[in-house]
Amino acid sequence: VGTTIRMDGDPYWFNNPQFRVSVGAGEPADLYVSLMQQDRRTAKRLRDNFPVAFEVVRMRKTAEHPRCWELDPSELVADSASATFSSRFPQREVSKGSIKLDPGHSYNIVPHTSVRGREGKFFVRVFSPKSADVKIAAVPEAKSVYLPGVWERQPERETAGGPLRLMGKGAGLRDNPKWCQNPQFHLSLPEELGSNSVDVKLVLRRTDNAADASDKKRGQRRGSGASD
Repeated sequence: VGTTIRMDGDPYWFNNPQFRVSVGAGEPADLYVSLMQQDRRTAKRLRDNFPVAFEVVRMRKTAEHPRCWELDPSELVADSASATFSSRFPQREVSKGSIKLDPGHSYNIVPHTSVRGREGKFFVRVFSPKSADVKIAAVPEAKSVYLPGVWERQPERETAGGPLRLMGKGAGLRDNPKWCQNPQFHLSLPEELGSNSVDVKLVLRRTDNAADASDKKRGQRRGSGASD
């Protein structure tokens, strides 16, 4: 079994709502996609809009499951931020037209806010010519499990074993005998799944105060993220 590791910009982006769009056999489809957030203004309070955006990602034919786990730049078909009529101010609605989808392929629309953790209601609208055979369905939510851990260095217990390979004196790498002392978590699949495969995305995040503060500064400086 081959393993591909790609460092993506936001490890939580995959947890945004996703919508699968598929085009039947025939000619390519031309789509216009609109993302509109619920109006946050009330008679008593005027609230600013959240900065929102969406991406349209082509799913590889070898993908067995509907969720897009990471944003591969080579599979990015459309980005609302690149629309010629987009504004630098937060808009209640963002949209993008002339999105070309090839027949026989599936695509995911991924709407999100610019800051992870913000919640809100929204509508996704998709327009296409009547002759286009286009099907749209919501992608099931991902199941998330959070397992806390700690790296420790104590005489009776040392769980900070370090990386699997260490840089040797020369140019090569050498095995690290203490790697097995790191925290480990057992992952198993129920037998009723049979031969069906399951996609798993692993996210390692430091939770000490120094790491949290650094994360917060990077988020403010970058001004991007994704909603849970």
